[in-house]
Amino acid sequence: MDFVDGLTLIHGPSDTGKSFIVSAIDYMLGASKLPQPPELGNYTHLLLGLDVQGEPFTLARRLNGGGFTRYSGLHKAVPSKPGDELRAKHGPDSENVSAWLLEACGLEGARLKKNARNETVALSFRDLVHLTVINETKMQAREAPAQTGQYTTKTKETAALKLLLEGDDDSDLVAVAAPRDAGRLRNARVEVVDRLIARTEEGLHGIPDRQELEAQLGRIQRAIDVSESEDQQRLVEIRRGSEQVSRDERRVRIMRLRLEEASTLKARFELLQAQYALDLRRLEAILEGGSLLDYFSSGDCPLCGAAPEHQHRDDFDIDPEHLQVSVEAEQARVRANLADLQPTFQELDAQVLDARAIGDRARQSIAVTQAALRDLSNRGRIRRDELRRLLDRKTRAESGLREWQQHSELVSLRSRLLEEDVAEVAARANALPAKIADEFSTAIAQRLRKWGYEALDARFDRNTQDVWANGQFRSDHGKGVRSILQAAFTIGLADYCLARDLPHPGFIVLDSPLITYRAPDFIGWPFQAIESVASKMYRDLQESFEGQVIIMENVEAESKLQEESGDVAFTANINGRFGFFPRSGGGVKSVG
Repeated sequence: MDFVDGLTLIHGPSDTGKSFIVSAIDYMLGASKLPQPPELGNYTHLLLGLDVQGEPFTLARRLNGGGFTRYSGLHKAVPSKPGDELRAKHGPDSENVSAWLLEACGLEGARLKKNARNETVALSFRDLVHLTVINETKMQAREAPAQTGQYTTKTKETAALKLLLEGDDDSDLVAVAAPRDAGRLRNARVEVVDRLIARTEEGLHGIPDRQELEAQLGRIQRAIDVSESEDQQRLVEIRRGSEQVSRDERRVRIMRLRLEEASTLKARFELLQAQYALDLRRLEAILEGGSLLDYFSSGDCPLCGAAPEHQHRDDFDIDPEHLQVSVEAEQARVRANLADLQPTFQELDAQVLDARAIGDRARQSIAVTQAALRDLSNRGRIRRDELRRLLDRKTRAESGLREWQQHSELVSLRSRLLEEDVAEVAARANALPAKIADEFSTAIAQRLRKWGYEALDARFDRNTQDVWANGQFRSDHGKGVRSILQAAFTIGLADYCLARDLPHPGFIVLDSPLITYRAPDFIGWPFQAIESVASKMYRDLQESFEGQVIIMENVEAESKLQEESGDVAFTANINGRFGFFPRSGGGVKSVG
């Protein structure tokens, strides 16, 4: 029988060897027994081909039990060359089939919790087979999907499921004492706690009781809140005052610059005024000199002392009246300019007075604001000292409350030690996290929706390890629904692990997941075709399942499977393939 990487559907009438294939795969994964139908005849070995991390191997095992022989490559008959001998029973070394398969899955050395005392046992590959190879009995059983129904292995089976879903084993669990030792251990712990309680009570001397400390702490905290609020307001006022001082200082600098500019302009205009006055005196001198020249007789020049013979009186034609008009006109222009300077002097004087007044007010504002800032700083220093005292009191009150809290916790611990059951302590160490349970529930619900199975609130219940759907657990449904939910659980688990790179064998074998299920009758348009759950399931597995799945069913698929899928038909007659075993045969042969 050849299996493809994706979906292989093997279908046909009853008693054609489909269930034997499931048992044979289980046997080659370490089961101790193989069914012995009459068709086995003189067959001697069973062979199983495996792809282990991309490398092909063939396991061979005798039909009457015993160990395995591992060969490289794929073989359909027992090779003549020797292979590697592997024991069937799991052990601490690697010379057994379980250790080899676990190493291929990345689970070598893993351990599982085996009982309520947190004792652990080495993981065997057989602990995973019941999660991936589902025979017809298991498909319809009322036990939870991850359980085999054996009470003694229930804890280990729960731990195996948790290992696949989390990817972490139970190696770090700390075992608790056996019941016969629990009493002595508990009494020793109580004695230690009693000593701690006594030491704590000594430290409580002089400390107010818990209620008084809580009241004090409330009053102190309210006072701290008020102080901190006042500090915040004070900081706001200080910031505003500092900003005001900065504005006033900037105003003083601006007024100083304005005074300097006005003084410089006034000095320049005073120089111009003096020049105008000098010009008027010069013009008056010219006017007086010109009117007197005609009254002088010939002789030495009264101005330069030149003798008459050296004078050039004939070279100038001076009209005294014209000279007087010109000088008077120039005098009028200069006096007008002098008159124009007076408003400028008045404006500059006003600017100086205004700048001085503004500067004085700004300096007064700076002085007032700085005095207020000093007062705020002094008040803040006083408030900080008060706040420091309040914080010291708060620290002492909190320390006292911690002492009382520690005393209370020790008393509570003593009570729990006296009442607590050892099994309850161990049980809490192996709980499946709620987040993982929710994500796993989503994987199961998505499969059911794709298959067209209407399930309200389908989810995995981490407490019962069962699947809940349509208002009841899987164990309470009929066998047809139990089969559908078992298939969804098994495929959902593989899909969850493969999608997250968590350990998983990578293949699934399902025996008759659909044969007992019948969908509700459809009431509607009489010629409307309704696609079956089986058809939707096969399409889903071909399109969106990453692993390998082998399904045994009595009926063929309603629609043709995809080319890459395997569709094997058993006929139980001479037409086509009779079944897993040939219709007739003899001699020494290998089953595979």
